[in-house]
Amino acid sequence: MLYVGSGTDPRGCRFRLQHYDNSYRLPRYIEYFMKKGWSITHRALILRCAIPPLHILDICRTVMMIMEGTCTFLLSALYTVRDADFGVKNFDLWPFDERNHLGLGSHSPLRELRGDTMAVLSPEQVEELLADRKARKATNSKKFRQSEKGKAAIRRNAPGRKRWAQSEKGKASHNAARKRWEQSEKGNATLKKRAQTESGKAIHRASQKRNRETENGKAHNRAKQKRYREKKKLLAALAEP
Repeated sequence: MLYVGSGTDPRGCRFRLQHYDNSYRLPRYIEYFMKKGWSITHRALILRCAIPPLHILDICRTVMMIMEGTCTFLLSALYTVRDADFGVKNFDLWPFDERNHLGLGSHSPLRELRGDTMAVLSPEQVEELLADRKARKATNSKKFRQSEKGKAAIRRNAPGRKRWAQSEKGKASHNAARKRWEQSEKGNATLKKRAQTESGKAIHRASQKRNRETENGKAHNRAKQKRYREKKKLLAALAEP
């Protein structure tokens, strides 16, 4: 069986391929045959390109759809139980009766093309697109986490996330993300508001106590006490007649 897809995702094709591992947003016939016991044995990239800037995103999406359609027809990757050409005749590499595989594409990718996809976006349209994408992503993510399939994926990926969080690279990534959030306007306002609450003050005191018990904290405390003694000694010397 063979399926050809665009593999597009705002974060890159690697994340789109992960959807197949998590059984998320699977194409129609791939999901159908996987429920019957089939499994994915091989994945490969035929063509690839860098994630395009947003102002020419629609143009690049159109090009990718055309390339997806071309590869789909060349490799006979459309699902059909008869000799259907889907409106494109004599384009396959093999005649219908000489194929040794079954295509899994449910429709021609060229049907998804729109007439207004070749425009270059203005900065205002880019901002609007980003806001709409962020809201849609949050909504879809929430729906998926609350679904049975999403809960199963979360349980399945929990050990991997735990190993990543405990690794040196994972800790460094978490600390860097935390630092960026604290330096942001939203993070700074949240921290100031939290520090004024009783629980925030208690967390701050507990954090200070933990820091004092570490080697760096003890060294910092010794250096602070040393500076204090030197300052006190200097003030005493200045006070002498």
